[in-house]
Amino acid sequence: MAGPKVTIPSPERKPRKGGIKSVVGDFTAAPHLAAAEALQWISDGCDFPKAAPGLCYVPNPVTGNKTYNGVAHGDGPIFALYAGVQCYLGTGDDPDYDERARAILEQGEARGVEEVLWEYVNTTGGTGPAQTSWVGAIGQMDELADTLYLGQPVIMLSRLAAVQARAAKAIFGDEESGRLWTANGTPVIASAAAPDNIAAVFGWPTIYASEVVVTRTADLTVNQEMAIAERVYGIAIDCNYAHHYAVTVAGADPQNPGEPELALTIGTEPSSPIPDGTDVTVTVHANVSPADEVHLWYRINGGTWTDNGETTEVDPLTFVENLDGTLANPGDVFDLYARSGTTSSPTITIEVT
Repeated sequence: MAGPKVTIPSPERKPRKGGIKSVVGDFTAAPHLAAAEALQWISDGCDFPKAAPGLCYVPNPVTGNKTYNGVAHGDGPIFALYAGVQCYLGTGDDPDYDERARAILEQGEARGVEEVLWEYVNTTGGTGPAQTSWVGAIGQMDELADTLYLGQPVIMLSRLAAVQARAAKAIFGDEESGRLWTANGTPVIASAAAPDNIAAVFGWPTIYASEVVVTRTADLTVNQEMAIAERVYGIAIDCNYAHHYAVTVAGADPQNPGEPELALTIGTEPSSPIPDGTDVTVTVHANVSPADEVHLWYRINGGTWTDNGETTEVDPLTFVENLDGTLANPGDVFDLYARSGTTSSPTITIEVT
C-alpha cells in the first residue's frame, strides 16, 4: 500500500537569463499585428557619412561630385505563439486555467521569439568566412559590424557556444543579471535556438508584441475545459543588417568535453611552402556520417573567398581534389578550407615559392 502524499505549492521558478530579454528588455507593445503579414518601416538611414569634396587647404582634397542615397525602408516577420491548459470540467466554480495559460506563455515566449529571430537573421544575412576559434569569430563579427552597420550590433550564439566563448575570454558576463558582452561592449544573446557551430551578428533588434489574449472554452463531449493564451509578435532588425559565421573549434581538449571534436580536417600534399608550378593535392577527412557535399573555399593574398565548386559526396571518410594550376605566381599566399553544410574545417595557409 502506497503512503500518503501531501500537496504543496509549485516549486519556485526563477526567470531565465542570457536570452533576448537580457539584451532588449521588455517587448514593445504594438497593436494590429495580427492583421498584417509583415512589419514595415521607414529607416532613419543606414549609410555612413562620406568625405566632402572641394576643401581648399586639405593636403589631399577629395574630388568628384557628392552622391546621395534614397530613403530606405525595412521589413520584418510577424508570427504568433500560444500556450494552453486543459483539464476536467468539474474541478470547481472558477479554476485558474486562464492564469496558468498566460503564465506559461509569458515565461516561455522569449525562447519562441529566439527561434524565429535566429531563422530570420540566418536566412536573410550574409555569410562570413569560417573561423576556428570563438576569439577569432567574435572579433571578426565585431569588426565587420563596425564596418557595415551604423549602430550597436548584437551577437547571437548557442548556450554551449557561450560557455566555450566565455572560457576562451571571447565574451564576458555578469552572473547576477545574466548579461553577456564582447570586449567592445557588443551584447550577446545565448540561446539553444542557435546551432552550436554558427554565430550571427546583426543590427539592433526590436521585438514588438500584442496584448495577450486568453480564450476560455469547453468540450462537453469529453467533459474538458480549456484556456488558450495567445500573443502576436513582430521582429524588426535595424537596417536589416545580419551576417553569420560557421565556427569549428580546433584542438578539442579531452578534459573539456564542451569543445566538440572536428567534423572536418584538411591537409595538402606537399605541405607548405610549395614551389611554383607544383600540383597540389588537397585531402579532406570527414568525421561525420552521413556527410553532405563538401566544397573547398579559397582566397589568394587575402582577397575574396571563392567557392571552388561542389566536389564529391563524402560518406563518411575521404576524398582527394587536385588543384592543378590554381597556384600560379611565386609569392602568393593561398588560404584554403573545406565546408560541408554548416560544418567547416580549420583554414590552412599555403605559401608559393
